[in-house]
Amino acid sequence: MGESTDGLHSLLSFPAIYRLFQDLTGAKAGRKRVIDEYIRPYPEARILDLGCGPADYFAEMIDADYTGIDHSAAYIDAALMRFRGRGRFIVGDVTQFALEEPGSFDIVIAAGLIHHLDNEQAREVHRSAARLLKPQGRMVTIDPAYVSGQSVIARYLIDRDRGLHVRTIEAYAGLAGAIFPSVSAHMRQDLLRIPYTHCILECRPSLQEGERRTSNT
Repeated sequence: MGESTDGLHSLLSFPAIYRLFQDLTGAKAGRKRVIDEYIRPYPEARILDLGCGPADYFAEMIDADYTGIDHSAAYIDAALMRFRGRGRFIVGDVTQFALEEPGSFDIVIAAGLIHHLDNEQAREVHRSAARLLKPQGRMVTIDPAYVSGQSVIARYLIDRDRGLHVRTIEAYAGLAGAIFPSVSAHMRQDLLRIPYTHCILECRPSLQEGERRTSNT
């Protein structure tokens, strides 16, 4: 995975500091909006969270049939301690995971993951997610993005993200669209207390009736 681990970035590898930083930037309220508007969990949905970190998304949908995977043993240990028997947590490489049988999950989440991956790694994650999704399932990705006319502060902060592969919204959608026949791209600049730009993709392994191959909002 491509990420900076120098200086202040190294502190974010500690789950408590990572969660404190998230709280300070208002990420909890932003996660709730992403869950309500894009992930849209429902009873009995099986959810796979790729690059789950300390499983903050699970904390907002605690009754979900949830599996989280992350390469950081520290993050997974923190999630196991935090949720104590609820959910399933795995230490593993999200670019090489082999979980369950094809068509096992209703929703795959990749929050803050794709911008840590180069193009080939990102395609592999999309490919694996498409294989694991049920025909009517969805993959939802959330990443920082560069856009035209972006706030100077937002661009400054995104330039200093741990992930080394921040892209434009069009580039994220293009990578996903090489695997998924249906990709909807959304730009959000209201998910944090600080100026920031997020790209949210909703990817489906099959087109819905009357749906175009890709769309942007």
